[in-house]
Amino acid sequence: MFARPRSAATRGHGSPEGPAIPREGGGARRLVVPVSGPRHSGRVDVLGVQGLDPPTGWFEVVQEAEGPVLHLRGDVDSPLVHDIHAGGVDEASLVAVSVEGVGYIDSTGLSMLVRWAQSAARCGRPAVIRRATPRFCRVLELAGIAMLFQVEETRRS
Repeated sequence: MFARPRSAATRGHGSPEGPAIPREGGGARRLVVPVSGPRHSGRVDVLGVQGLDPPTGWFEVVQEAEGPVLHLRGDVDSPLVHDIHAGGVDEASLVAVSVEGVGYIDSTGLSMLVRWAQSAARCGRPAVIRRATPRFCRVLELAGIAMLFQVEETRRS
């Protein structure tokens, strides 16, 4: 299976799988048209991480006065979430997540935030999102998870 290009088609416009193409023996396969650039040139092994495309976002954990804060930038997607976990980030210890500069977040990134919010709730702490744009807040609302977070320092997009 090839990685799907992350074009406008895969961000909610049109069919991300492309048109159905008949093949010998019946059935259909999906045509995936790769876009230029190194991001989408690799193969994806959905059971392992070896074939994951490199992340286009980055993260940093900064020790602040109240505890560790996860800073996210760029695309928060499966490769970046994998890197966060591989980097040994303990979601349960985070006191906040700063999302300044996040341009895109997929379901993997949202799932990571939900796990963190659930962990914070079990510890009796709020799950604080910092420096969110109105657009990021809207994504949380559309996903039905906005109530899990306390948003601080909302900034204009």
